[in-house]
Amino acid sequence: MKKIIIILVALSATLTTSAQSSFLKKINYGIEIGTNISSINFSGNVVDSKLLGTQPSTKLAYQLGGFANYNINKRFMVETGLDFISKGYILPTRAISRNGLPILKYRETLSAYYLELPLLFGVKYSLGEINLHLKLGPYFAYGLDGTIKEENITGTITTNAFGGDNLYPMKRFDCGGKIAIGAKLWKVSFDIFYDFGLMNVANYDDSKFSSSDLTTGTFENDKAHTYTLGFTARYNF
Repeated sequence: MKKIIIILVALSATLTTSAQSSFLKKINYGIEIGTNISSINFSGNVVDSKLLGTQPSTKLAYQLGGFANYNINKRFMVETGLDFISKGYILPTRAISRNGLPILKYRETLSAYYLELPLLFGVKYSLGEINLHLKLGPYFAYGLDGTIKEENITGTITTNAFGGDNLYPMKRFDCGGKIAIGAKLWKVSFDIFYDFGLMNVANYDDSKFSSSDLTTGTFENDKAHTYTLGFTARYNF
């Protein structure tokens, strides 16, 4: 009986080790670095009072991080990772008024820094030595830090993008969809991706505004959604 138990334990350990080894062989991981252009789509009263009907333009930014993917088979995979990514926007020159007094604003720049975690499902196709892939799925991001720099006729004012002294603060948490296409050759791969925010990141507080600021009701229904188009270079260990 003892011999049978020993044989069963040894067999179980062998099978477990074999399964773990097989699983680990299907995992690839590496590092990535890249650049992107990003901005925010505004809607609601903020467009009237802050933007005067003009949407902000894109801002050049960057990202770096690591990734890991599991090859289900030769055709399908799942991927995740963690990126430090910079996003933002640039507002063009415009003039607005507050409390009946005209204010000329020359420029406004948002620079925000996030930790972003994607969870993607991918399809692969081999073309000789080159492996093409298409990936899509959700992403989840948390704002670590950010500033809004406003340049006007009196000087430059810098405020916290996520609250405090900012009249138009953003929520730190963001999530949305991500789609990426790319190619891999040996240990090097390249991706072009697009992030589209599905969460309203506007965190405006009506109590901070005077009645003259709220020209058409309150800011309760205002919305702001991020979007990013980027390129990354990757190295697979």
